[in-house]
Amino acid sequence: MSNIEEAFSKAGFSGHGKKDRGKSFDKGKTWSPEDQYRANIIRHFSENYKQFILTNGGEDYNNYIAKVKGYIQRQKDQITTSQLRNIFSKIKSLASPKDAWRLRPNLAYVAGRSEKAGGTRELVWLLDELINDIKADEKLKLENFKNFFEAIIAYHKYFGGK
Repeated sequence: MSNIEEAFSKAGFSGHGKKDRGKSFDKGKTWSPEDQYRANIIRHFSENYKQFILTNGGEDYNNYIAKVKGYIQRQKDQITTSQLRNIFSKIKSLASPKDAWRLRPNLAYVAGRSEKAGGTRELVWLLDELINDIKADEKLKLENFKNFFEAIIAYHKYFGGK
């Protein structure tokens, strides 16, 4: 097991592999936290949430912003400003996709320390999924990732998050 997998496991995450993608969500099934996070993100953004977020909504930027606003409005009381600022200080300094990959254990640490596990862990799970989708030569995706997180912070403040 890699250090990253151990860090996520200690933070309460598991199943970050390809084998877990595409599972159906049966109503009678007991969902893992990751399954719940994935279902919430898909419900809020779209089935192709990674592509949607990492292209900043593509041609439909207004729809993208509306979805980001709705997502953070739902999460605003479960994520603190200091948690967001802590993550943002690390994201802001990313110069390359490889730097983003190195951020993943830090995200697991933030999630593990969170008292309100639901919202913070869901956001950290989403950020980890997005980082995992950024390839070494995709600087535009990295910039869009940063833009996404800036929008998260802006709307968290707008909606009066704690």
